Amino acid sequence: MEEAVDVGAETVAHFRESMTGSQPRRLGYLATALKNQAVCLAGVRRTAEALAAAAEAVELSRELVAAQPEVHHPLLASCLDTYGGRLSEMDRRAEAAAATDEAVKLYRALAAVDRAVYLSRLAEAVGNQGAVTEDRQASLALTTEAVQLRRELVADNRPDTCGTWRCRC
Repeated sequence: MEEAVDVGAETVAHFRESMTGSQPRRLGYLATALKNQAVCLAGVRRTAEALAAAAEAVELSRELVAAQPEVHHPLLASCLDTYGGRLSEMDRRAEAAAATDEAVKLYRALAAVDRAVYLSRLAEAVGNQGAVTEDRQASLALTTEAVQLRRELVADNRPDTCGTWRCRC
């Protein structure tokens, strides 16, 4: 996992160095690299660094959404979900719940437009929201919903009448 952290750091450095102005495409790559780096850092228990990387990814994603919301909402949702996880690891549950709640709202809107593309991400985000929600009844409801969404995913991947698998991933 340390090797992944090193590669992630190189990737982040590369995108930082290649930035000239606020090029949306490069900014999106940098936000994604930071989000991925946050996950790797969390994997080796470097929680403060992971939180900082995830927070920066959210900040950059918000800049992109301000310029082109229809294009960058998926990135923001993903960064918020990651950020919520990092906040939760640091026992900042109220902030984690707010971040994951915002991610779920974005994924719900995205899934309403293209369910096949965003259903798995919605299921994951709803499950994460259930994990950080302090209200036990709300947590149970969210966890139950996540299970139902995952069942829907499984049902969508059943073999069709000719016996082949349809995969919408």
